[in-house]
Amino acid sequence: MKEYFVLGDTHSFYKELRAALRRNGFRSTNPEHIVILCGDMLDRGDESEKCVNFFHKLLKQNRLIFIRGNHEDLFVEMVNRGIPWSHDYSNGTLKSYLELYCAKNKKEYDYDYPLSFDKITPKWKELIDNSVDYYETKNYIFVHGWYPTFLERSDWNAPKARRAWADARWHNGMELAENGFIIDGKTVVCGHWHTSYGNVRKMYPNKKSYRNLEFSNNISKRKLMGIYRNKGIIAIDACTSWSGFCNCFMLTEEEI
Repeated sequence: MKEYFVLGDTHSFYKELRAALRRNGFRSTNPEHIVILCGDMLDRGDESEKCVNFFHKLLKQNRLIFIRGNHEDLFVEMVNRGIPWSHDYSNGTLKSYLELYCAKNKKEYDYDYPLSFDKITPKWKELIDNSVDYYETKNYIFVHGWYPTFLERSDWNAPKARRAWADARWHNGMELAENGFIIDGKTVVCGHWHTSYGNVRKMYPNKKSYRNLEFSNNISKRKLMGIYRNKGIIAIDACTSWSGFCNCFMLTEEEI
C-alpha cells in the first residue's frame, strides 16, 4: 500500500526536512513512499542544492507531487527579469540561485548577468515545470497558501485561473478557513503561513491580540509551530528558519 508523506515550506533546510520524513517513517528506498510537497522548496536555508537533488530524484521515480508555492513564482520572475530586485535578497531567492549557480560552475560566491536557468542545474527548472497549482484526492486538496475562493471549482483548471492561483499562493489559509472558506467533504492541506497563527488562537481563544504570541519564547516551538488542524484545514508551515524543524505527516492510500 502506498503511503504519502506531506511536507510544506522546506525552504532549503535539507537536514530538517529529512529529519521530519524519518520521524514519520519515510524510506528513500521504498517505492511505495511518496512525498507531497506543498510548495516553497527553496530560499531561506543554506542547502538548496541538496534539496533540489533529493526532490528531483523522487520526481524521476514518480514519487513526488510538487505543489507550486509563491517562492517558486518569485524564482521564475527573478530569472525571467534577468536581474535581482531588493525583495529577491530579503526573500532568499537570490541566495538559492547563487548556490545553484556556484554548484554548476564550480565557483564560490559569484554569478553573472543576465540571470538564466541555463546557468544553474537543469534539475530545478524540471522540478518547477512539473509543479502543479493543487492536487486533489477523494478526501484532500493540497495547496500552497489557499485555493482561489472566488472561482468556481469547475474553473480551477481553466487558463483564466492561472493568475488566481498565483494570488492564492500568498493567502493565509487558516484565516480564510476561520471565516468559512472551506470545502464540504474535503480537508484542504496548506503551507505558506506559519502555523502559530492558528495554534495560538486555539490555545487562547479569548485573547484580544495575538501579536506577541505567534513568535513567543514563552511557549515551546513545537506547540507554536506544530501542525494546525481545524475543521476543513490542516496547515503545516513550521517557519523552519525560526523553529528549527519541518512539519510532516503521513497518509495511507486508503485515507487519500
